[in-house]
Amino acid sequence: MKNSSEENCCNKDIAIQNLKGLSDEQYQVLLSRWINTVDSFVGAVALDAGRSGLCEMLEIDAAAMESLLSEAHELLGEVRYNILSTATSGGPLGVLLEEEKKQPETNS
Repeated sequence: MKNSSEENCCNKDIAIQNLKGLSDEQYQVLLSRWINTVDSFVGAVALDAGRSGLCEMLEIDAAAMESLLSEAHELLGEVRYNILSTATSGGPLGVLLEEEKKQPETNS
């Protein structure tokens, strides 16, 4: 039998409404910014700037954010939460494109 962390590791789309610590107005704030899943919420606060920005938008303090993240951790399970809450970089400026190769100049 799987434990809840294993089961939640690969489940998809846990709706943001599953975070019971949010008011209806706060849900609307998140939805208006396309944060409609617990996954996207946790990903948005992976960086300090995202965390402070969401605290400001939701009009909550750091302790209330920690409470929401604790609830998200419980919903997502250990593995999934840890993956989503770890900030990663896509490369310089977040761009994953190869550098353009210069064409040789021709004299006409």
